[in-house]
Amino acid sequence: MASPKRYDKIAFVASASAEAQTALEQLTAMYGNHLPADADVVVALGGDGLMLQTLHANMRSNKPIYGMHRGTVGFLMNEYSTHDLRTRLSAARESLINPLLMRATDIHGAVHLHHAINEVALFRQTYQVAKLRILI
Repeated sequence: MASPKRYDKIAFVASASAEAQTALEQLTAMYGNHLPADADVVVALGGDGLMLQTLHANMRSNKPIYGMHRGTVGFLMNEYSTHDLRTRLSAARESLINPLLMRATDIHGAVHLHHAINEVALFRQTYQVAKLRILI
């Protein structure tokens, strides 16, 4: 049986809400705070919007991201607690996320590639018809 993963270096990111900023101060005082590039795990403190933003910003890093609810909507988040965070991180079940890939060709023929965790939105700059093709 594999030993549990160790998360010695934690990077905390927080939304701008007072609740998330207070949590950031508490957790930083207890566990330290590393840059995401140097951390073993990224802990997002906020709501679902921050979680999606954190996933997008760190998708190429292969670092696990653990969310704790300190925002308005938190369907994607775990319960907030300062107690024994490293044990909770080690016990967390990992889920692999396969982001969507949007490939868009603009009016000048330039191809734009973007990854999306939750959704892709297109905004037309003109009133011309848009051609859409969706592949799964």
